[in-house]
Amino acid sequence: GRPGAVKFDAEGHVIGVIELDIADGTVHAIHSVTNPDKLAHLRGV
Repeated sequence: GRPGAVKFDAEGHVIGVIELDIADGTVHAIHSVTNPDKLAHLRGV
C-alpha cells in the first residue's frame, strides 16, 4: 500500500481518504476522495 490517511466524522463514519504517491523521497501526487458514494464500501473500517 501507499501512505495515506482516513478521515472520520464524530460518529465514526468515513468522510474522506487521502493517498500519497511518493517516489525517490518526493511526493509526486496527492489523491483524495470525499464522494460518499465512492466511500460507501469503507463503512466497516
